[in-house]
Amino acid sequence: MIHKDMKKILVIRVGNMGDVLMATPFLRALHKVFPLSEVDFVTSPQAYGIVANNPYVKNIFIYKKYKDFWGGIRREMLCRRLKARGYDLCFVLEEHPQYKDFGSRSVSSKALKVGFSGQKEECLTYKLDFSHDKHVIENYLNMLQEFFQAEFTEDDLSMDLIVRNTTAADQLKQEVKSLGKYVLIHPGTTEYLPYRSWTPEGYAQIIDDFQEKGIAVLLTGQAMHQPLIDQILKQCKIQGRVANIHCLLDKDFDDLIYYIQNASVVLCSDTGVLHVARALNVPVLGLFGPSNPQHTGAIGKGVYGFIRNDFPCGPCNYSPQYRYEEKKSCLDGNPPPCMRSITADRVKILLRKLN
Repeated sequence: MIHKDMKKILVIRVGNMGDVLMATPFLRALHKVFPLSEVDFVTSPQAYGIVANNPYVKNIFIYKKYKDFWGGIRREMLCRRLKARGYDLCFVLEEHPQYKDFGSRSVSSKALKVGFSGQKEECLTYKLDFSHDKHVIENYLNMLQEFFQAEFTEDDLSMDLIVRNTTAADQLKQEVKSLGKYVLIHPGTTEYLPYRSWTPEGYAQIIDDFQEKGIAVLLTGQAMHQPLIDQILKQCKIQGRVANIHCLLDKDFDDLIYYIQNASVVLCSDTGVLHVARALNVPVLGLFGPSNPQHTGAIGKGVYGFIRNDFPCGPCNYSPQYRYEEKKSCLDGNPPPCMRSITADRVKILLRKLN
């Protein structure tokens, strides 16, 4: 067991919106273990809004994935800046070796470094295996359980998203009010994981179903998702109360939160919006194929559901060959067979139960 007298702690989780949201239970639990410690957090630009108002974080530092020479210089400058702060303990909530190396270089040789086994594990003082059969949140909490004998309950699995105490713009409030009761559908996925998407025709059938019932639909997405949204709208048989909203995560984060907060139910695939809905206690249905809902899906108390059909090759998301030749037939720019196997009828049934 590691001694608990730690004055300054550094936590590293660089990722997208959902990735960082799943680290918030760890931050809350860390405060229970080290109530008098100052905790700093390193994350990505796109996930800054997730922890911007987190009460368990003192300072936030941005890690950018520069690939050029000057990017390496900037990373080194960040390392030196962090090292000068004199951390006693560093948690690396990442499997990738580059972050273990970054964490090791950002603290002194005397500081304790805790993370997951694998490549570059020699950079760590204490390490444990990361399990893809367990939920990501449970993997993080296991660090504190293993090395600090901390105890956890189902309540500790909930994510924290502290919304700023500001009044939404009048135009936004009016826009949401005009929709009345609405369903929020976020059909897009992370830029590098397009194979988590469901089919345009499937989403179109769901939209038509709600339209027939007189329930408005709000489609959200970034600019890069517009071609997908256009395909969906083109296949809708009923053209009515469907609003198409661009919410750029780096610019319109607060707007996106407001839209999700006021939705009666959210439909999306395995992406950050799913975790935002869960953190805000909004009913959500997640559609899974290449990834495992037991690993990255909704967890803990609340109203939610998921659909995933078993395939012999899945879940392939965690396979080393996922993006390479072995999976090439699934990476042709269209939803893979496991996502195409999800029927609109099944989605409708579960949405009715959640809505």
